[in-house]
Amino acid sequence: MSILKLSLISALLAPIQALANPACVVCAVAIGAGVEVAERYNMPRPVTAVWIGAFLLMSYYMLVKLLEKMKWDFTGHKIAVAALTVATIPLLYQQLRMPLELNAFGWALIAGALAFEGSQAFYERAKARRKGKALFPFEKVVLALLALIIVSLGFYFV
Repeated sequence: MSILKLSLISALLAPIQALANPACVVCAVAIGAGVEVAERYNMPRPVTAVWIGAFLLMSYYMLVKLLEKMKWDFTGHKIAVAALTVATIPLLYQQLRMPLELNAFGWALIAGALAFEGSQAFYERAKARRKGKALFPFEKVVLALLALIIVSLGFYFV
């Protein structure tokens, strides 16, 4: 699968409304720290890509939230932000001097974004079952980090 197909699939899926509000600053800092830790300890590229994929999805949500807060919620603003977010993927490949194809790095980007989104959906469902109460402070962040660590371990050992 080419990077163009990956970009088109990502652009179509990105404007979907999130179940939770995953745009929290603590999540962004934690995921950004995960990218840095993976880079610092020379983890394989797919492991780093898991964290980058989650960070790209987080940045999408944060930018949409910022635009809506600034009252810039024009028709198609989510699609425009998704296009900008997806446009960074070929730049990542170019920076890493990798061929533009859906390789392990591309699959890890997708897996990281899906793991992050899944952890946020799980958190919202669990919180709703507990009548709107979190089990412990920063549960949302811990669940996201656990999901990303599990997916990272999968890419590390495979």
